[in-house]
Amino acid sequence: MLKLTFFLATLVSLVYLSKWILGELSQGDAILHVVNSTDEKSIVFMGSSRIMQGVNVNLLNELNPERRYHNLAISGGTFLSSCILADLVLENSKCRAVVIELSPITPDLPPIAYELLDHHEPEFLNGKSGMPSIFSFYDPMFYLDFHTSRVYENVSLLNTLRKVRDDISHMSHPMFGYLEYSQNNYKKSDSFLAVDDMIFTSHLRNSVSHKFLIEYLGKKAKEKNVDVLYLLPVTYNNKEELKIIAPVFNSISESNKIVFDTIFFEDIVKSDYLLDRNHFNAKGAVVYTGQILRLLKEKGY
Repeated sequence: MLKLTFFLATLVSLVYLSKWILGELSQGDAILHVVNSTDEKSIVFMGSSRIMQGVNVNLLNELNPERRYHNLAISGGTFLSSCILADLVLENSKCRAVVIELSPITPDLPPIAYELLDHHEPEFLNGKSGMPSIFSFYDPMFYLDFHTSRVYENVSLLNTLRKVRDDISHMSHPMFGYLEYSQNNYKKSDSFLAVDDMIFTSHLRNSVSHKFLIEYLGKKAKEKNVDVLYLLPVTYNNKEELKIIAPVFNSISESNKIVFDTIFFEDIVKSDYLLDRNHFNAKGAVVYTGQILRLLKEKGY
């Protein structure tokens, strides 16, 4: 067992040393590079794999060269990981706007988010400057689960090996940014958002914690002269998610959200636009991206 552990530790060290010699960036470093390259023309999207596979920034930059678009959505991203990334962007960039996908708040983060926390930890996590932390809105198990996962992510040998694997393969299968698939493996349209889906009442705890993060980002964005916009996911594995996020979305001011209209729904709700139940394929991404651009322009972006 000791020999195996030594072998694995040596392997990890050699791989990371070779990556350092070759100058290859980790995925967290790659995100930081994008963040630092933004300017006053930039609009940055963040969220889960639904945004990854839905917002084709190559197309956006081609259709509207007056702006610079960046897709920093993360595979497995949650609203909490998006807020961590948004705080990093607001702290270090000069972008015009940040667009965030609404989703439930969970204590588990995608691996890249833990890496970003090593570079920048938002005040809403550590409760500094006399403000509460996000953990104050939940029972102690939420705090324990979050920090246990963070420690495990940082010290586990298996996770270190997985990070090496992910970092090496991220050029062919990136864990953030626009990702394109041409297949159409889901032949129904029942997973799409509908207007009637917006009528839900939310659990108070989720409403309050979302409101706290939205107000926190709003205050910081105002100080930085950056706009923060929110949008709903268009597809769902389970529409129970809407019971949490639809009321939150409805409580956000019109100036700070992208509202899907009749034209949007008529154009986008087609089963041949789906890779699977919850993600767009390349064909769907083209249509979704075009509609997002239209809605952003209508709001003055």
